[in-house]
Amino acid sequence: MKALLKNLASIRLGYQVRKRITNEEDGICGILTLKDIDQSHIRWDKLFRTNDLVREDFLLKKDDILFPAKGKEMNSIYISEEVSPTIISSYFYIIRIKSRDQVLPGYLSWYLNQSPAQRYINQYIKGTVIHYINISSLEDLPIELPDISIQEKVIEIFKLQNREKELNFKISKLKNKIIKQLLLTSIKD
Repeated sequence: MKALLKNLASIRLGYQVRKRITNEEDGICGILTLKDIDQSHIRWDKLFRTNDLVREDFLLKKDDILFPAKGKEMNSIYISEEVSPTIISSYFYIIRIKSRDQVLPGYLSWYLNQSPAQRYINQYIKGTVIHYINISSLEDLPIELPDISIQEKVIEIFKLQNREKELNFKISKLKNKIIKQLLLTSIKD
């Protein structure tokens, strides 16, 4: 079964910052911008902090999906855990599912990054220097919807695949460290 994204989730643009933001190290709220994303991972330690109050609906929540409104990479990021107060800037769309009975947020985020969705998105990207996708094009994106039990399995396999990548990266890093140490030791003898 297929459904349009707008029937499954609400989509809104993040907070439009109207003034220059200064980083307040003791700020109670982070501000997420494109520079804080590295290969679909949020670098929480790099966020600017502020004490300015912002409307609640622009704060990042568990189960939100962030989707870039502009930029080179059009990959979603799923927020699977509670996070400290963080304002989403207008560089992102905030996607919030309407009902877990139809779609799971983890599955939706995963699907947005897959080739059928990415082909659709690439058809509607505008701009030559700065790429962007407008909200109405994103809302009309067709989503393949298997049963919730299948969605749960997709999420679990995706998590395991990511864990495998993390472990392989750590193993590779440790191997390099050991080899460097062995080589340094061998030239000293």
